[in-house]
Amino acid sequence: MKRLVQSAIGPLVGWTALGAALRCVNLGGKPPSSIEVASIGFGLGQSFDNLPLDRLTTVTALLAPLRVNSQLGIDQTVARLASQSTHPPFFFVLMHGWLQWLTPAGGLVDLAQARLLSVGFGVLAIPLGFWLASWLAPVLWPTTDRLIAQVQTERRWLAHGVAAVLALSPYGVAIAQEARHYTLAVLWAIGTWAATIAAARRLHQGQSPGGWLGLGWVLGNGLALATHYFSLLGIASQGAAIGLVAIAQGRTQGWAVLQGRSWRQMGWIALAQVAVVAAWLPAIAGTSDSELTAWIREDLAPTEWLLPPLRLMVWLVTMLLLLPVENQPIAVIVASAIGLVALVILAVRAIGPIWWAERRRSDEAGLIWRTLAIGAIGPLLLMLGLIYSGKGDLSVAPRYQFVHFPLVVLGMGLALGLGAAQRRSVTIRRWQASGRAIALLLLVASLVGSLCVAGNVGFQKSRQVDRLWDWVEARSTDPALLVTEIETFAEVRSTVAIAYEWQRRRDRPPVITRPARPQFPPQFLMLRQTSDRADPAAPLAIVLGQLPQPLDLWVIDFSPQLNLEAIGCPRIQEPRPKTGYRLRHYRCTQPDAS
Repeated sequence: MKRLVQSAIGPLVGWTALGAALRCVNLGGKPPSSIEVASIGFGLGQSFDNLPLDRLTTVTALLAPLRVNSQLGIDQTVARLASQSTHPPFFFVLMHGWLQWLTPAGGLVDLAQARLLSVGFGVLAIPLGFWLASWLAPVLWPTTDRLIAQVQTERRWLAHGVAAVLALSPYGVAIAQEARHYTLAVLWAIGTWAATIAAARRLHQGQSPGGWLGLGWVLGNGLALATHYFSLLGIASQGAAIGLVAIAQGRTQGWAVLQGRSWRQMGWIALAQVAVVAAWLPAIAGTSDSELTAWIREDLAPTEWLLPPLRLMVWLVTMLLLLPVENQPIAVIVASAIGLVALVILAVRAIGPIWWAERRRSDEAGLIWRTLAIGAIGPLLLMLGLIYSGKGDLSVAPRYQFVHFPLVVLGMGLALGLGAAQRRSVTIRRWQASGRAIALLLLVASLVGSLCVAGNVGFQKSRQVDRLWDWVEARSTDPALLVTEIETFAEVRSTVAIAYEWQRRRDRPPVITRPARPQFPPQFLMLRQTSDRADPAAPLAIVLGQLPQPLDLWVIDFSPQLNLEAIGCPRIQEPRPKTGYRLRHYRCTQPDAS
């Protein structure tokens, strides 16, 4: 493997550099999301529970949680997470140091700089995947009777296939361009699955896994759970992979083999894994009862029962392929859909037979392919079990697929590389192409998909705060008041994201083609759900009475009970914008709305 890595170091640097470049394209141009606002605020040790509710507030006040306070340390970061979030602390502790290092005291965090931490972890996955593929290549592509130099050249296809898919994956670019913890969890997944494969290989050979391997494996899974609780799905799948090795050995060699030294040591490692999981179980159980995860706990209607597996299949496809199909002209959508279907058929015809043939082998190579299959499919099956048992529809958000993403990519990359090394050809009706040509075509399509993600025409957020401001600024002729309804901290952070984007637009150099910007900053009212009343003493009525008019009033994602027309704020009838928000526009013209 050392010779393989040394001979391929130049191309590996190229793949890593390309992956880094793709993840940095338009990094600061994409609008912030409320979950990124949460990452930044919690990483700084700031709180969202002291922002003013039911009274007028400004952009400056809303952005206070996104400013660096050198007096807040890591202990505040952990405390905020415990009280206001459903996530473990490890990534946010790293985010704390990252933001404190890059942003001066009192400064507003730059969104692109915050995202660079996730970019860095995403880029590190490329050489890590290359190393793992290089380690597996001698088993998956043995020397036999051919020249060693020829075999080394062929093995490089396997390693470069994995590095290329990791570098170009549209899904990989999407999760790397968010100031979130998913790319760090991907690194732990690659490391712990490497340990799983190593343990399976040693057990297959009748050897003990080894104490250092077991220690690193347990530590890696502990850090994975400290990064994201959904890593539990991957840990469970690792247990299933080792369990299948035990069953296979018991059937072929007799069940007494499981009482040997190697399996006793594996048993101690398994107990340590269970202890790590058990330590995190109280915190994991608490997330399912949190109001912040209520949006994924809706029961499926009978007409929606087929949607989760379809959505999961879509997210699987985006790990290799993506074309612009979101919010595009109908002609672009149709052309992209046809192109995607054709590419998916080609990928299945190129990758599927290799997986199917290799996993059925009885030697060590077959063991590796079966382990990869369990890592790719196991978390999906567990997700479906949680979905249909009413625990929550985990298919609605693509970010949750990070658990099996590295195994899917590893399998795809190895299959494409193996097809290229074997010079396999694929025939679809009368069209025939070599394995190398197909790999090149799919990688080019993957590159196009990554550029779509970077250009914000793929993996678009459900709420596009930049489009919200385009709409509001184009139609506001007077000072603007934006009103949001608050039920949980999630709505607070969503409002902060709106204010954050307004400030970012003001800090950018002006663009000639952009509509003229109003010179006055907007004001905000975060209205408690229980404070929305139809009486003169309601907070909305009081605030409108305090503000000078004329005034543009924008109500976001709720319908106020207050009769606004009766107090001089008639609604402006406008087409519904494609922003992901439900906007209601009123223009208040009375000098005194009380």
